[in-house]
Amino acid sequence: MNRLFQFITILSLFAAFTVNAYERGQNKETNGKEVSISNSHLSVTMLPERSGRITSLYLTGKKLELITPGKVTAVEETPLFSYTTDNMMGIYELIWGAKINGTVGMSCTAAANKAAFDGKFYGNIEIDLYREVTIVPDAFELQFKTAITNKAKTPQKIAPWLHLVGDHRSFPQIPQAAGTQRREGFGNIGKSSTPQLFTFGKHNNYLLPGTNWIGVVRHGKDVAWALRLPENTLAKEGVFYSWGDGKVGGIQTSEVVWPKYPLDPQEKFTFTYSIEIFPGLNGLNAIIGHTGVALEVKNGKLVMKFAASTKEAARKAVLECKSKDGKVTAFDLAIPALDAGKCVEIPVNTNTLPYSAVIRTGGKTYTVFM
Repeated sequence: MNRLFQFITILSLFAAFTVNAYERGQNKETNGKEVSISNSHLSVTMLPERSGRITSLYLTGKKLELITPGKVTAVEETPLFSYTTDNMMGIYELIWGAKINGTVGMSCTAAANKAAFDGKFYGNIEIDLYREVTIVPDAFELQFKTAITNKAKTPQKIAPWLHLVGDHRSFPQIPQAAGTQRREGFGNIGKSSTPQLFTFGKHNNYLLPGTNWIGVVRHGKDVAWALRLPENTLAKEGVFYSWGDGKVGGIQTSEVVWPKYPLDPQEKFTFTYSIEIFPGLNGLNAIIGHTGVALEVKNGKLVMKFAASTKEAARKAVLECKSKDGKVTAFDLAIPALDAGKCVEIPVNTNTLPYSAVIRTGGKTYTVFM
């Protein structure tokens, strides 16, 4: 009897030792394998096991990370219980109105400058998602092609949603249209009262798109970058969207919600977008062609900065500035040829920022967002 009691006591102590010796709340990163593609200017790292999200957008010349990396962590309380936390950062597709499981895995094939991801029942909803990511040779550009297939037995309406979160020393540049419009699924959407929407995210912000791009500027490093959509993608519906964590030096997102597209069973919808990076810019007021434009008053003069994400030919342009009282003044510009990553400054014969402005070049007119 005593031996049986001793045996039971030893087993109990062993079981207690096994549990108690386990470090409560142990954190273990579970991002899974990484896939990287690169060119001479930048490298991109993606996580196939985490929706193929981009977790690093790295400028090799500047040794600079542009985004807040995605991170999934397993928090293990005991050997019998664990859960995961996901900071939801990085860059990847969501579906507006659908609860996406961000830990879904995707099959991946990759070459030096291109990767393709294929996800079945992406995010555990009844769609398949295929994505190609390509780095343009000798350029500061990424091109994306994404296809969504309705795998349900009934029609669905799908609104793709993409978010990007710059490094926490970044802030968004979100060009917004004036006035108010009703947008499907969002009601009346207008323009933020805060320039560039640096609101520290006390509320979700649904914004009326003013153009086909949404940008991020990196504080202290003179780098701006933008997510670009084909023209008129958001003309009738769809919104810009942004939220933050309410902390100075925290995060503020730049996001795009596409219009809802009706898909019959097995029907496929394909859409494209790109990311362009403009080294040398400390703001982003316009994009013409593959050139980012920033305006600032410097040493008592209005100065325009032009930075190219890829090689651009020389061009003539006109800057039309309008004052608050409606007076229009035009300035001729000679923009030189630019290599990828090249930034030039052109002074303008005025000492103030315009109330509003446009740039006319190549038969097109581009709004300058102030």
